[in-house]
Amino acid sequence: KIINIFFFFFFFFFFFFFFFFFLLTNVSILHTFVIYKYKSHFFSFVNNFLYICIVTFVTNTHP
Repeated sequence: KIINIFFFFFFFFFFFFFFFFFLLTNVSILHTFVIYKYKSHFFSFVNNFLYICIVTFVTNTHP
């Protein structure tokens, strides 16, 4: 029983991490699409800076 619970939690956390990584890659793809769509350099620079800050914050808080 305890081993089954352990495997269930391991699978759940692995699936959650995989889903979170997939969501991050989708956000980055959408982000590059927005940058290519609106060719304002300042707007794209601010968006890249915010995205990098968010990604670094998430990767530092969730090792």
